[in-house]
Amino acid sequence: DFLKGGYYRATWNDKLTIIALNTNMFSVNIKEHVITAAHAAAQLAWLEDSVEDAPGKILIIGHTPPSLSLYELYSHRALKQNWHEDWFYVFNSVCSKHKEKIIATFWGHEHEDTFSLNERGVLVYSLPSVSPVYSSQPAYTIAQISEKGEL
Repeated sequence: DFLKGGYYRATWNDKLTIIALNTNMFSVNIKEHVITAAHAAAQLAWLEDSVEDAPGKILIIGHTPPSLSLYELYSHRALKQNWHEDWFYVFNSVCSKHKEKIIATFWGHEHEDTFSLNERGVLVYSLPSVSPVYSSQPAYTIAQISEKGEL
């Protein structure tokens, strides 16, 4: 999976699994000739299988969040999704189907410390940047996970 597309699953213990996605495949900024729809669809099929087979609770991590682009919103007052709509829908369907297992999703890209609950009730957390690029305030987040796999 990692060699095919840069995504993988790591089982921390029998109570926690971390799934890392290659979200470049879902980005509205990637051209079709670089990443095909078949690559993105294969990763999401793999995600569904990985979530079903994973022991315990699940954290999903990736670079670009499945949300509106904060850059476009703040800089251009534009409502533009980071992901193609089809992949956004499939990802949210997987999260909805398995919301009792998926405890949170963590993302980068936006250089902002924000969080929300998506319409499926899954925590969407964008981590801050440690770099001052885009005039952001450098920061980091420390999360603790209990022995039961709770955030």
